[in-house]
Amino acid sequence: MAELPLKTRLYKELQLAVESGIPIPEFGEKTYVYWKEEELVALKDKYLNPEHVEPPQPDDDGDDFDTIVKAYDEALAIPEEVAESLTPIVTDEKPNVHPALSQEAYRAAQAAAPAGEQQTYTDWVSELLSDPGVQAAMQAQVRQAEALATAPAPAGPGYPEGITGGVAAPSAAEAVYAVPREQWAQVPPRELARLLGVPFSDKVADRAGLTFNTHGPNDILRIDSRGMVWFRDEVPKPAIPKRRMRRKVKTVVGEIEEVQTFRPDGGLDETFEVDGGEQHEIEIKISMPTSQVGIYVDPRMPFKIHQYNGKRAFDLDEVVKFYGGTALVPSTIETIYVDIDLCYTINSVKDTMEREYREEVLGRSLR
Repeated sequence: MAELPLKTRLYKELQLAVESGIPIPEFGEKTYVYWKEEELVALKDKYLNPEHVEPPQPDDDGDDFDTIVKAYDEALAIPEEVAESLTPIVTDEKPNVHPALSQEAYRAAQAAAPAGEQQTYTDWVSELLSDPGVQAAMQAQVRQAEALATAPAPAGPGYPEGITGGVAAPSAAEAVYAVPREQWAQVPPRELARLLGVPFSDKVADRAGLTFNTHGPNDILRIDSRGMVWFRDEVPKPAIPKRRMRRKVKTVVGEIEEVQTFRPDGGLDETFEVDGGEQHEIEIKISMPTSQVGIYVDPRMPFKIHQYNGKRAFDLDEVVKFYGGTALVPSTIETIYVDIDLCYTINSVKDTMEREYREEVLGRSLR
């Protein structure tokens, strides 16, 4: 597939940024046809590249090259009062080098060395790597890292005290996000969208199936201004006929030959099919439905919510996973259909979990 022109890619990137909430006033002044490629590059550098600084322009008197370079360096420099207020970011990641070969150890060794015997970092590392003691220490660190990598993962965080029922361990296929799901309610919607790398928008899809091939069940589609994290937009059935989305799938099929066997008296004994040998590619077109159930996460709720035409309910799979299996879900939790999706009612799940909590804390039922 041919790559899109640079002008088209720049225009789409700026258009997506505007839809995500980034203010670009100049972008709405002209349509795609009237934009030049250089203008779009300048807009991208100005609004989407935080490290971009407009280079100083020489005045009418004609500044020399050294003056321009000095002014440009001053524009890029961080003011001292700002630099003093910056807090260094500390992470839990271990350095990808042995402590004996770190920059701190190098500076300490050079400070202790007599004058005139200082070494470059490369020569100092090469000399240390030939030391058997350092080699043994590095091999021990590698073995320790391999042991930690192959060790079983620790058990996940426990659920609040008082919640009963079997809890399934997190599976390897469980979605991992830049911000853990239990912390979504603590982050403002716009900031959460930036951290998760998804659009911040209230715009809803107008046809069903638009994200069928681009987003999986655990891929976030967008975050709206209310803080709802959408995995699939709600699309009601249109009041007037609209063209449906059509999914195309290509597959390879082979010809089938039918073989029949007969009894000695001439009657049909058996009929079966065998591969005809020749294969060819076919394209299958699947029409998508006219409506679509919306799926989103309210950060204040424990499970995903399915919504359609004013009806809401909890995701069946997440409730089953919480209790550890279908057979362990309490009988007081009721099922309901949200359009074509089978779910659990919000009120029955809420009442059941509160009852279980009271029974666990008080040691008796209040019924």
